[in-house]
Amino acid sequence: VAAFFALQRLGSARGLERRLSGLLRRVLGGSEPDAAAGPSVRDALDAVWARDRRGPLAQATLLHAAGWLLGAAEIWIVLACIGVEASLTEVLVLESLSQAIKSAAFPVPSGLGVQEGGFVFVGALFGLDAGIAIALSLAKRVPDVVLGLPALLVWQTLEARRAQVLAPPG
Repeated sequence: VAAFFALQRLGSARGLERRLSGLLRRVLGGSEPDAAAGPSVRDALDAVWARDRRGPLAQATLLHAAGWLLGAAEIWIVLACIGVEASLTEVLVLESLSQAIKSAAFPVPSGLGVQEGGFVFVGALFGLDAGIAIALSLAKRVPDVVLGLPALLVWQTLEARRAQVLAPPG
């Protein structure tokens, strides 16, 4: 995190951007960068870190941390209901690594199968049985089903009505 922040704030990003764009121009055979092409990556990073945007950035960070902590609490509750004792550290690591694995597999819709495999893998690091890890993963899927299934049904109903309205008479 510190290296990422330093790269953005200490000017290293501009040099890195310059080198990468030069490499791309050589590989793709392009000309010099066009000023009308838009802002650079560094300009976009400067806009993110601008003084007037620090409040919303801090709020977003706190909201993300709160969601992460709620996910960890969910894991703790599920493990307690199954009868497995877990420390706060174990629960936080389970949540963070499972989220990292699911995020890394973003091309897979809803991380289907990836989340389950991730929980089995990470759970094994903490001595969790594969069955418990799968149960934990399925419990983490409950919000997806509870929120997703009704949304899909509403969407399908709306699409069916739209198809009826647009269908030619006859």
